[in-house]
Amino acid sequence: MLQKIQNIDIENKRVFLRCDFNVPFDKNGIITDYTRVNAVLKTIKYLLKNNCSIVISSHLWRPKDFEQNFSLAPVQRVLRALLRLPIILASWVSDEKTIEQAKKLKSGEILLLENLRFDSREKKNDENFAKELASMWEIYINDAFWVSHRSHTSVDKITDYFLEWEKAAGFLLQKENKYFKDKINNPERPFIAIVGWAKVSSKLLTIKKLLEKVDKIIIGWAMAFTFLKAEWYEIWKSLVENDLLEEAKNIIETAKKLNKELILPVDFIISDKFWENWIIKTVNFDKIPENFMWLDIWAKSIKLFEKKSESAKMIFWNWPMWAYEFDSFFEWSASIANILANSKWETFAGWWDSIAVINKMWLWQELSFISTWGWASLELLEGKKLVWIEKLKIKKISKN
Repeated sequence: MLQKIQNIDIENKRVFLRCDFNVPFDKNGIITDYTRVNAVLKTIKYLLKNNCSIVISSHLWRPKDFEQNFSLAPVQRVLRALLRLPIILASWVSDEKTIEQAKKLKSGEILLLENLRFDSREKKNDENFAKELASMWEIYINDAFWVSHRSHTSVDKITDYFLEWEKAAGFLLQKENKYFKDKINNPERPFIAIVGWAKVSSKLLTIKKLLEKVDKIIIGWAMAFTFLKAEWYEIWKSLVENDLLEEAKNIIETAKKLNKELILPVDFIISDKFWENWIIKTVNFDKIPENFMWLDIWAKSIKLFEKKSESAKMIFWNWPMWAYEFDSFFEWSASIANILANSKWETFAGWWDSIAVINKMWLWQELSFISTWGWASLELLEGKKLVWIEKLKIKKISKN
């Protein structure tokens, strides 16, 4: 059973809170989506209500060392505005100055560590780094669902230095875990998944596992072309993984054997270049001219996806179609969001690209659940164990 923050004694304690503020930015360094920040406010407010002093940690993107562009300063500003409280930004992750700042924190004060990945030991699951971090706090709380499959120091090794009644899952992590167990593993049927990734290779096992769970699977984005080519259609300059054509054929055959529908786009916007202003025309899936590529799905595909989704009592969507970031293509991914919003049944979405579409359309209240869904949840779909589940399980009677 997962240890929960509300079941341990945190009153007046020093708390290390692992969050996921790996958020998208625009070219001016402004955060463009607050979903992941908003998602942990309940946990932060609960800690404040219990008079905790809080050190918040997160990574941001993939810096090789200190890179100012990946500082958590923008997150500090957003947290300060949302909580209406002072937020101290540490100069580093665990140097002497930062440790001193942490030790001086009073109840109700919050210190935000700099980007965990500025320290190369974070990704190495380093024991000495774990000791440094753990030595400053009495309680460890994980509320970073997105990265909780990773064996990184702040998710994995650090928990070895806290007893069962000193570490727990925050409210966001609990909610994600519960929704996955209650809904995805026991879905209402018919259950339809609308998925889109660039490559089949990175999601091969996920697709196979999804076929076991869903009744229909709609495949979009660039992945669709590997499946189309596997069915002997010419796709020319569009992205395809030729070494996985046999695997794609196997998945198509598996779907047939399981009596599951695997649905691909039927028409496309095409161009000879990947560029917003180079749109040439639209064609059916079997009529792509030589030396052209797909830029997005088109109207017939949307109508097909809508029709196939009409009977669904549960719809899961993980990714936009393709070139949604261009205004002239946005409506096609927006149409997918509308399929979910117009459903009277259970609908949920995740991954920040699809969330970005939902937020831009102001549809978040129309869906049953919007997840901070990421690689962790995909590994759950694949039947793998997650680091955080194992590390935060109650193995004996709690101190409380």
